[in-house]
Order: sequence, then structure tokens, then C-alpha cells
Amino acid sequence: LWVTHDSNEIAHADEVITLKPAGGKAQEEKKNERA
Repeated sequence: LWVTHDSNEIAHADEVITLKPAGGKAQEEKKNERA
């Protein structure tokens, strides 16, 4: 989608992509602890 691919933009995109699943795992762990 980006017209220009700066190294910072790519790094930021990688952070967002990796943070989303990490957050989901954290929520699952909390649910398992309560269960």
C-alpha cells in the first residue's frame, strides 16, 4: 500500500505485525490462569 518503503516504515510494520499475535497470546494466557 505504501508508495515509498523507508526502512523505518518497514520496521514499524514488522513491530505491529508481531505485536498483534503477541497480545493475543497474552490474553489467552490470562484466560487460562483464571480458568
